[in-house]
Amino acid sequence: MQATPKKYSTLLSPIQIGALTYRNRIVKTSAKMSFDDGENGYVSESLIRFSEETARGGAAAVLVEAPGIDGPQSVLRPSNCHYVDDDKYIPRLRELSDSIHAHGAHAILQLLHAGSWHEGDEEALSASDWREPEFPGGRAPRAVTADELQRIRRRFVEAVVRAQKAGFRGVEISASASHFLPTFLNRFWNQREDAYGSQSLENRARLMCEIIREAKTLVGEGFNVGVMMNVIESMPGGLTYRESIGIARLFEAAGAAYIHGRIFIHASATTFWPEQEFHPELTPQAKRLLDLRGGGKAAFREATAKLKEALSIPVITVGHIDPETGEDILRKGEADLIGICRPLMADPQLPNKLAEDRPEDITPCTHCMNCLQRWIAGRPVACRVNASVGDRDRYIPAEQSRRLLVVGAGPAGMEAARVAAKRGHRVTLIDRERALGGQMLMAAVIKGKEPENLEELIEYYRIQLKKLSVELDLGTEYSADLLQRKQPDAVLFCTGPGSRPVTVPDGANKIVVNSASLLGALKKAIRAAGVGAIHTLSKVWMPLGDRVVIVGGGYQGCQFAEFLIGRGRTVSLVEKGSMIGDGIVPHNLMKLMFWFQTRGVEMITEAEIESISGNHVSVVSGDRRQTLEADSVIVIDTPIPNARHIDEARDLVVEVHQVGGSREPGMILDAIADGYRIGHAI
Repeated sequence: MQATPKKYSTLLSPIQIGALTYRNRIVKTSAKMSFDDGENGYVSESLIRFSEETARGGAAAVLVEAPGIDGPQSVLRPSNCHYVDDDKYIPRLRELSDSIHAHGAHAILQLLHAGSWHEGDEEALSASDWREPEFPGGRAPRAVTADELQRIRRRFVEAVVRAQKAGFRGVEISASASHFLPTFLNRFWNQREDAYGSQSLENRARLMCEIIREAKTLVGEGFNVGVMMNVIESMPGGLTYRESIGIARLFEAAGAAYIHGRIFIHASATTFWPEQEFHPELTPQAKRLLDLRGGGKAAFREATAKLKEALSIPVITVGHIDPETGEDILRKGEADLIGICRPLMADPQLPNKLAEDRPEDITPCTHCMNCLQRWIAGRPVACRVNASVGDRDRYIPAEQSRRLLVVGAGPAGMEAARVAAKRGHRVTLIDRERALGGQMLMAAVIKGKEPENLEELIEYYRIQLKKLSVELDLGTEYSADLLQRKQPDAVLFCTGPGSRPVTVPDGANKIVVNSASLLGALKKAIRAAGVGAIHTLSKVWMPLGDRVVIVGGGYQGCQFAEFLIGRGRTVSLVEKGSMIGDGIVPHNLMKLMFWFQTRGVEMITEAEIESISGNHVSVVSGDRRQTLEADSVIVIDTPIPNARHIDEARDLVVEVHQVGGSREPGMILDAIADGYRIGHAI
């Protein structure tokens, strides 16, 4: 038996949680994956595979996303959910729990009522009427009636019983965020005057305590009932530490096995992902509530430590916690369990790799929020760095080892080389630059290390390619002569997208530069000094004036704008389409737009450049014409497929593939997914 690495000895140590012994302190927290078909309400095969892979990776418990407990009104989005409000769903739910238990983890089913989050045709419910929705464009829920309240109470208890019948070893009842149950716990949402009103902590906690007590009576002491709750809230009348500790003690007395604590920032689209609260800039509420010591990491740490100090039952803390920070939290007695979500999507094998003392082999989560973006769009969740989410990650050995030449060491090329080499192919990876990363190097300069640490991802690939004996031939330009010398069995062009310049009137003006030229200059600077140095030096000097107009307000334009504002520039965005920020995760975009407004960014949509004369940029939007003062104008080029060398290569090699952005321009997620695809297919 392999000894536990001392560095993570507490994180990897067992612990008793209620009736269950957890093999370590790592818990996969629940997240909506959108793998289910809301038409039939049954658990999907993809959700079973995803949960099984997480359990196989070594987590102590897998918290399965919440099913509907009371018809469509109880779920977030009826079109892609499963249910537990009827016995007919039990057999399929048992398949899911069995798949988790087969690998030594505990299957725990999260239960919640969506309340104000409901997006279907039914009315949204809350403890009391809301005067206005939490977010613009949302719906304000109405007060639940006394009869409805009792029905929902019964439905929660029935769901707990069904979870037990389906083989789960526990449930986690969610009284967090602004779903239905948490609206009873504070004075902001709860204006009821009955026994469930806000007159006392006992009244506020009554509904939750009734559910816990009645459920425990029916399922017995061998079945865990945990609680997830807000520990502190930002609103006037929101939970204070004194109140949440008092309520948590009531939950403990009712029979809760543990408390899973979080911080809730009202009307913040990124409250569940605390590192996102730091970017582009902390709000006053976030500064007041979050633990700022980690710069985004473990920002709920202080809040859950207060719970831990006050309770006798175990406490889970969450929020962008890496293994080193998790170990520190546990050793200092600030929590009992570390909740991890997105990093276990990125690499379900994270716990096993820690136990095997292979932390360098963990695929790093870049906290890009692409997973959330897919869910918002109503599509199954995908991960930027793990293309196998929702499937079994199996590397079937190649029938015959072949010589492969991969051209381009960006995300698609590195992933294609990694997967193909892992399957037994002999891979050579070339790139004209002397460093791995491709366009991710430029993105790393613009983004910095937080929240998206792309340098960490590049370093992961460097280590994996070395371990897999991939021949790296960096600083080498592709040519037909090189192809003839190498004589590969197949060549994979992963050279990234090309670009089509967007022309503007008077584009020859010396203040105008297109994004491709700017990125080319940035690439040269990185070549000379490195990503970190250029990110820092750019705060002192850049070849751009103080007033910058960016033509193109999509993802790339907004990234440039955020970068330049952080370096003291005054920025205007001119977008031909109807919206600014197309391609950015909506939750992040909401915050970014507000920040742009506070920083005086002029954002003009459905607009075109009419002329550029000296430092004057004339912009036309409908019937409106205005002049912007500019020292620099950046024109964002249009990415296009890059078929250069393809026809020539096909005359020399039987098998030629276009991969990633060279085949179809997209995001890093798309490039890695395509590299993964070809790496398995070839």
